[in-house]
Formats: sequence, structure tokens, C-alpha cells
Amino acid sequence: MFRWPLACTAFAALLNCVGCSVQGIDAEPGAGSETVALAEHSNPDSLESQHRISADGSILRPSSGPGLESEALVDLPYLPTESALVEKDGISANLADEIVESQGAFSEALIKMAGDEIKSMEAQDLAKHYRGAIERAVGKNGAVENLSCGLSVCVGSVRAASIADHDAWLSRLQEDPGADTFGFIEAIERTGDQFQSRFVFSTDPALKAIVVH
Repeated sequence: MFRWPLACTAFAALLNCVGCSVQGIDAEPGAGSETVALAEHSNPDSLESQHRISADGSILRPSSGPGLESEALVDLPYLPTESALVEKDGISANLADEIVESQGAFSEALIKMAGDEIKSMEAQDLAKHYRGAIERAVGKNGAVENLSCGLSVCVGSVRAASIADHDAWLSRLQEDPGADTFGFIEAIERTGDQFQSRFVFSTDPALKAIVVH
């Protein structure tokens, strides 16, 4: 399953994925695209598809190794859980992949994010705003299960009857001028007779890239 006709690679041997793509939402067609291999999933038979969408098509590979703190992030206003997902200029693909690929890791991250959110009115307002936007985008063709936000990063899930329904609501969300999304990383898993989309995205244009170590 392809979301857009940009750089895409199949890796059924690892994830039994339908497809994955990297695209710039605001970029010219074909600009800033790069094929990337995704990490192995703990349950490769259940994951249907995974997508990474950066706001300008950029895939960054920092010279510093995983776990090294960037001086550029010091003193920036991030809540504890989202700070682990933030890299210089974008979202950490490595950690976001781990979260969206595993139901257990996703649930743990969501609980921690919700715990941070309840302590911040700004985070609560952001979550309310984006939940409303996603609910409008999903409409009657699915349901927003979860959404928790920090100050710049949100984690959530949507359930729908088909992958096509997920494609449709995400497309509508990206067209919403009042709900900008950047660095969107998603995995879709079949659960019974429906499909669950688990995702991480940035609401901050300063975090518009997807950073791959």
C-alpha cells in the first residue's frame, strides 16, 4: 500500500509491511525524498504498513550517535516523555518506530505522555485542539481512540475499517490549515476485523524532519 508515489521500499521479510513512504507535505513532488529501511518489528505478521512523512521531505542522519544529547536542545521547553522523541530539527525515527510498531511500547508511551499532559495546561490545550482536528478528519469512518500531547509532540491512535479509510483521514488532516502536522510516523496493524493506526507527530515547524541514526 502506497500513500504517495515517492520513495518507497517493501520489506515483507522484516515486517510483512504493505509499504512505507517518505514525503514532504509541502515539498515539490519528488523533492527531498529518500528510501529508508525500518527496524524489525517484534510481531512481523501483524503490522500492515508503516509510513514516515516529514514536512519538507528531509531525512536527517546526525553525526552524533544514539543517546548523545544535542547542545541545541538544552533549555528547550519539552515535557519529559516527548523530550525523548525530540532530536535536533525533528523527531527520532528510531524511538518513534519502536513506539508505533509495538502495542505494549505504544501503551506505555501513551500513559507517560498523558501523565505529563495533565500537569500542563498548554499541553492539554494542544491535545484538545488536535483531537478535534483528527476527529473531524476521521468523521464517521473510524474513531479516535487515544491522543496525548506534550508541548510539541503528540502520540495517538485511530481505528478504522480499512487502510483506505486511514489514508483518507490522514489526507484530510494534512489539508486542515488549522492543524499543521510535521514529522508524522505511523504504523497500521490489523486488530480483529479492523485496522489500528498508531502514530507520532510533531506540531512544531522547528521539528519538521525525521531523524534517522
